[in-house]
Amino acid sequence: MKRRLGITVLFTMISSLFVTMANAQYNSNPQSGAGNEVNVGASYKYMVTSVGGNSYAWTVTRTAGDPSGTAPGLSNENTNEVTVLWNSPGSYTVEVTESTATCSTVKSFNVDVVGNTSVINFVATTENCADDMPAVNTNFTSNVTFTGGTAPWTIVYDVDGGAAQTVVLTDAGGTSITFDKVFTNNPGGANQVQVITIKDAYDKYKMKPSNRLDITTNNITVTYTMNEVPNTSDIQHD
Repeated sequence: MKRRLGITVLFTMISSLFVTMANAQYNSNPQSGAGNEVNVGASYKYMVTSVGGNSYAWTVTRTAGDPSGTAPGLSNENTNEVTVLWNSPGSYTVEVTESTATCSTVKSFNVDVVGNTSVINFVATTENCADDMPAVNTNFTSNVTFTGGTAPWTIVYDVDGGAAQTVVLTDAGGTSITFDKVFTNNPGGANQVQVITIKDAYDKYKMKPSNRLDITTNNITVTYTMNEVPNTSDIQHD
């Protein structure tokens, strides 16, 4: 009887210790490569190794930030992996509870979500008089810069309403594109015009520039106008 009682007590102690350890929380690095800091609008996948027969439950809790902000969007939260769309700035804890028929383990990961900082600027000289020498061309140069957010940055544009063109900018390749337009001077002729339209712009996480969130519906349009000079004759004398 004493021996059986001792075995029962020992088993109870081991079981209690196992449950305590199983429910301890600790950080779990997401295997998708997501870091602790992400941008608003980013979508990340968090996962743990799947074990057949076990169940999974994910939660995301805001620990700091505006409580009225839009809650993160969760997909597949009852599987071994969850996709989280980060909708508002703040600090959050991503937590997964993995359960067997009798025990469970909780793992957590802290995430800081930062606001959209991307900005697009289009700097250009848009009107100029042509050189008064017939053989000389007039050159217009403009620069579109996309900064902030997360590289790579994508800019979609067209020239004079033609086919859309896409430029992808990276840290190594720079954050700006340059447009050069060379007009052939024609003194006394009609003014010459070129229109460049920025139709879309976004960073790695499809975030629009914060100063032009409406860029797809309210494009940036820059018009270059080269005003021809009069075709004045040479000075004559009698």
